[in-house]
Amino acid sequence: MANHVIVGGGPGGMNAIETIRGYDSDASITLICNEPAYTRMALPYYISGEVGEDHVLTGDQAYFSKLGVTTKFGSKVNSVDPGTNSVTLDDGSTVSYDNLLIATGSSPHKLNIAGADGNGVYNLWTIEDARKATAALSGDADVAFIGAGFIGFIILNAIHKVGAKAHVIELEGQVLPHMLDAQGASLVKTWLSKKGVS
Repeated sequence: MANHVIVGGGPGGMNAIETIRGYDSDASITLICNEPAYTRMALPYYISGEVGEDHVLTGDQAYFSKLGVTTKFGSKVNSVDPGTNSVTLDDGSTVSYDNLLIATGSSPHKLNIAGADGNGVYNLWTIEDARKATAALSGDADVAFIGAGFIGFIILNAIHKVGAKAHVIELEGQVLPHMLDAQGASLVKTWLSKKGVS
């Protein structure tokens, strides 16, 4: 019986679990996540109120139990030892594997400027970030939003839907700098202005 260890509970980790289980009903599967299993792409829709937190989560304990998955939520992998086929967790325990999938995704770019970790400053990367941002957002909120790329626009739309006033700050000379030419960006900027976004 193969022993699979998956680190990360986002869509990649979930697809791996479901695929493995579909091919091998007896395989041992352990999921290691330092936070609940959820999908980051649903966070803007959670902030806007379009979906509840249950739609952000990719699975709960009942779901993982049904699939026969051992879960280690709240645990972080500190090291991988390919020589012994094991991972060491932040509590010092080890988990052995035949196959290891690291599906943790990427990390956000945090600004290296004074005040970036201050009150009222939010990254939108984790479910906890989304909870904090949602609690702070209201119809009368004034939001300075950094980043006018594709993902930024999805988040900007969520901010707009709750009625907050948004001000976009972009390092490049235009919105959607990697998707549009200057003329297209100008049209989008005009459209944003009509929506009350500066």
